[in-house]
Amino acid sequence: MNAIETIDPRAFRDALGNFATGVTVITTHCEKVGKVGMTANSFNSVSLNPPMVLWSLARHSKALEFFRSAGKFCVNVLAADQVSLSDHFASKKTDKFADVKWRNGALGLPVLEGTAATFECETAFEYEGGDHMIFVGTVHKFTDSQRKALLYHGGKYAVSNLHPVNALAGQPSAPQSTGFVEEYLDYLLAKAADNFERGFQKHLDKRGVAKYEWRILVTINDFQEITGEQLAEIVLLEGDQLRQTLAQMHERGLVERPPENADRYRLARRGEDEVTHLLAAAKAHEMDTMGSYTAEESMVLKSLLKRLV
Repeated sequence: MNAIETIDPRAFRDALGNFATGVTVITTHCEKVGKVGMTANSFNSVSLNPPMVLWSLARHSKALEFFRSAGKFCVNVLAADQVSLSDHFASKKTDKFADVKWRNGALGLPVLEGTAATFECETAFEYEGGDHMIFVGTVHKFTDSQRKALLYHGGKYAVSNLHPVNALAGQPSAPQSTGFVEEYLDYLLAKAADNFERGFQKHLDKRGVAKYEWRILVTINDFQEITGEQLAEIVLLEGDQLRQTLAQMHERGLVERPPENADRYRLARRGEDEVTHLLAAAKAHEMDTMGSYTAEESMVLKSLLKRLV
């Protein structure tokens, strides 16, 4: 029998990256630490009857003892717009459930909201697989939202698109609207902007910051110091409404006027803190919103919008 070829672990991992997988967050609840959650893509089906699935966890992981002692787990298959949720549970934050929407499932496990699918399982078997521990679970309950799933391929996030081979000849096309409004650029831009802003509003509400206050804060942050006229052009707020908003923000310690240049505005200490918190949320929100588009599509969209502006 020939000796097994010496394999470079890094090259082996890169080769495995050619196999596209879904992205999941595995959650559980154990008596020692309470709720536990971590991002993983080592998920697969095992059996339809009985319904069983598996996933694996590195044996050096600190979470291993928690999943073993709990004896149950929930597989949350992330949707394409949940990139930030994947990054969140892959981080080393202490309480990963503090700012996340979840509910108690049938087995008393945290089940995440807005996912593509969930599988609530009782651990049936544990196997040692090299440097990983393999958990096989019996599914007690599952959900299927029909949402497009988030993928991971080649070390990067990805989304699925229908392969041309599936475009069957003679397949009836979806009905198309013949109305003017639904094809009108003004409507499309306004509707897209409204959807995007409403998605981010929940982050602003947590910080007690209004929509135009956020626009002012992030604009001043970009320019360091800026005049009221320049602000009006960028944040799309003019006259008395702009002056009133700036006055309220000044009273709350969000903005200030430099003594040496009173016709300009800059961020006060509290304003700097708000921008620090909200910029990360804004970037995550944009990633989630554009989660179903390729990088090239996102660049084209932004380029077209800049040309329109």
